[in-house]
Amino acid sequence: MEVLKYCMNTCQPIELISLMKQTMIKNYYLKKTNFLYLLLIILITSCASPKEILYFQDFEAGKERDISQKYTTKLQPDDVLNIIISSKDNLGTAPFNITSMAGNVGSTNMGTQPKLMNYIIRQDSTIEFPVLGKIEIAGKTILETIEYFKEQLKPYINEPVVVIEWLNFKYTVLGEVRVPGLYRSTSERVSILDALGTAGDLTIYGRRDNIMLVRETNGKQKYYKIDLTSKNLFESEVFYLKQNDVIIVSPNKAQIQSSAFNRNTPIFVSIASLLVSTITGVFLLVRKK
Repeated sequence: MEVLKYCMNTCQPIELISLMKQTMIKNYYLKKTNFLYLLLIILITSCASPKEILYFQDFEAGKERDISQKYTTKLQPDDVLNIIISSKDNLGTAPFNITSMAGNVGSTNMGTQPKLMNYIIRQDSTIEFPVLGKIEIAGKTILETIEYFKEQLKPYINEPVVVIEWLNFKYTVLGEVRVPGLYRSTSERVSILDALGTAGDLTIYGRRDNIMLVRETNGKQKYYKIDLTSKNLFESEVFYLKQNDVIIVSPNKAQIQSSAFNRNTPIFVSIASLLVSTITGVFLLVRKK
C-alpha cells in the first residue's frame, strides 16, 4: 500500500500501471517458486508404499505348511553354562555340584546362600567338571550334552538327571528398530522374529526386504540377507539365531533421502534464495527493456 500511495503521488498514470503490473508478476513468480519448493519437499519425504511395510505378503490365509527349519544351536567356546546333577534318590550327587558363596567380599553375614558354580567353555572346547575331569562339549547341542553327561555319570549315580541352562545366549539388533541394543536369552530357541520383537519391531523407516545378519562360525564371519516380506524366511538357515548373531536393519529410501535433505537444508535454502533473486532480477530487467 505504501508503494501504491508513493506512486500515485509521484508517477504518471502509465508508469503507475506498469509498476503495478511488474509487482503483480513478481509476486506471482514468488508464489509459484514457493509452491515448487513445497512440492519438492513432499516428494522427497513421501511415505513408503504398503508393499515396503507389510510382512509375509505371499502368505495364503488358512493354508497349512510343514515346518522344515529346526533349530540346532550348538555350544561353542566362551559359552557360560549352569549344570545341575541330581538323581531319583539324590545319593552321590554332591561331589558333582560344587557351590560358591554368593556374598560380598569381607561380609560377615552368616546367612549367605551358596550358589552353584558356572562353567565357561574354554577355547579348546572343554570344561573342567568335578570327578569327570576335562570333558569336551563345544560343538554339541544342549540335548546332546545332557545325554553325554548321563552316560559319563552312570558309574557314579543311579539314574542320573542332568539339567543344563545356557546363561549367556546373546545377540545384537542394530539399525532401524525402536530399541536397538544387545540382548540376552536363557532359551536356546530364539528366532529372527523373536529378536526383532524384543527390539520393539522395525520402525516405519526400516527396510523389510533387506535385513543383514552377521554370523561367526569357526572363526569366520558370514553374511546373510533376510526378507521379511517373503514366507521363505521360515525355511532360511538363519530363521533361528545362534549366539553372538548381529542383526542390522537397513533404512529405506525415504529415510535416507530425508536424512540427506535435513543435513543439507541450509545449503538448499541458500541456493534457492540465490536462484529466486537471480530469476526475479533478470525478469524485471527484461520487462524494463
